[in-house]
Amino acid sequence: AVEANAHLLVALDLSRGNARARAAVLDSLARVQAGVGNYGLALGWLEERAKLPFAGALPRLSHCLLLARARYHLSEPRAAAAQSDRCLASPEPELTRFRPLLLDRSGFYHLAAGDAAKASERYAALWPLVDAAATTPAPPSKATRAFSSKAAAAEAARNRLTTRLGQAAAALAQGQAREALTFIAAADALLGKTAPAPRQGAFGRERPATGLPLQSYRLLLLGLRSQAHSLAGEHELAARDLTARRDGIAARHKASGLDEDRLELALCEAQLAQLARRRKLPPAVALSHLSTARRQWLTWSAATGTPVEDLGLAILASFAELHLFAGVPSSQLGFDLAGELRAGYTKLSELRNPAWEPMRARFARYLTTMHLRRT
Repeated sequence: AVEANAHLLVALDLSRGNARARAAVLDSLARVQAGVGNYGLALGWLEERAKLPFAGALPRLSHCLLLARARYHLSEPRAAAAQSDRCLASPEPELTRFRPLLLDRSGFYHLAAGDAAKASERYAALWPLVDAAATTPAPPSKATRAFSSKAAAAEAARNRLTTRLGQAAAALAQGQAREALTFIAAADALLGKTAPAPRQGAFGRERPATGLPLQSYRLLLLGLRSQAHSLAGEHELAARDLTARRDGIAARHKASGLDEDRLELALCEAQLAQLARRRKLPPAVALSHLSTARRQWLTWSAATGTPVEDLGLAILASFAELHLFAGVPSSQLGFDLAGELRAGYTKLSELRNPAWEPMRARFARYLTTMHLRRT
């Protein structure tokens, strides 16, 4: 990528006065940077490319999709959603065959942007298309002729599964527990006994080449089902599914040792603590889960060099609420709660990340309440 970028920069300098060549070089620069995750640089090249005309509808659509993807990876989900809608609005007849892809991207970006209703609309429009493709494959085009009918069937099955997962996530985000459970059951039925085929990317199969194992999809479904049961007030069922998810992630972490699995374990334990309180179990049960979550998070924090992170802040806030509202003495927590709250408040005051301002305000309220109770 470094060598390719160097050659392209030379080509860009040589393309002055030749709009067609300059457009091709700018497009290639953007794709090289996006391919290695440098979406900030990719966005700059894409915006430069947008100032020049396009040779046709296909290159314009390709540019539109990559621009939406770059904005999403730069933590601009609303801009990505708006860009994906512009892609979807392309009127050219030759782009009709890309409508399933455009609906899928628009649904995903709207879900990430917090617009669950629009995401649900997109997935509802997508489902008939992917369902029909699974039973009546489209006639081969120049782009798809190289794929076998077996590969096309596997791709269609994967698209049906991911669409159901998207519908379940959108329903959960809208607070529709029963609808979410219906979509989750449908996804579970589609998953079957084998993992879906890896997605076919622009340059062959994307990494990981073998795709996600079946167990990863099972764990995802367990998490979604637990959220849906919790939303429906079925906390016993939610705890059952979440416990199964935790145990599955623990087995995966034992085999892989990945840091991200340890963070997921901390999240599961923190969620189990929340469910314990909703089920009105003894405070000691919630305390046990929270203590395990804190140990897992601290190990993850030390391994990754991440002193401040959303889940760690949430775990600390949960300890404060367990102490203040559930009556658990601070001596039973196993650490200096007031000291860590003060340190957390000070750190958040220094960083002043807008996303953490609500948590900083919560820490201030916890500290004030603890001080008033001592006086």
